[in-house]
Amino acid sequence: MNKAVENRVRNAIANLEYDFAAFQITHFLEHFKTDLYGLCYPLSEADYIIINASLHRVHQLHTVLHEVAHLHLNHAHVDLRGVLGETLSQQLNVLGKVGHVRGTDYGSRLNQQQEEESEEFVRLIRREIAEARRLHELHTPTSIPEIEVITAGLDFTRKDRWRCGCRSSGRSTAT
Repeated sequence: MNKAVENRVRNAIANLEYDFAAFQITHFLEHFKTDLYGLCYPLSEADYIIINASLHRVHQLHTVLHEVAHLHLNHAHVDLRGVLGETLSQQLNVLGKVGHVRGTDYGSRLNQQQEEESEEFVRLIRREIAEARRLHELHTPTSIPEIEVITAGLDFTRKDRWRCGCRSSGRSTAT
């Protein structure tokens, strides 16, 4: 990995000022001190996704993908005022609109199956992204000339031939 990238990420993590010994996902998200992560609402001319700017960038991206999942999976909408309440709906200018909401305090008012499907969508999309990036790395010429003779002959283009970094011989390598 590029040292500059690693240092940038390490600094971002350090700036969270979070005690990772206490890590639990709900506790971690509470550290960001926000109830509303994002929402989406479709209109005839466009679909709108609003993301809480105070969220960490990684959480913002997750929330965008989660809201895109609702739209892509054609999930049934909810009345945003009924979920957000009158005051927040007015502040966000979503009175009378329907859509989807993501946040810590809204779970009991949302369709749990749709929420689970949206989270699964995010998980699978992230897996696809990671796999595409890994394949890109494998196809990128090595910067170490001594091992290029080895890596140049490896065929990383066929997903069915590679599992856990080992060439499949028809036998299961899983334990």
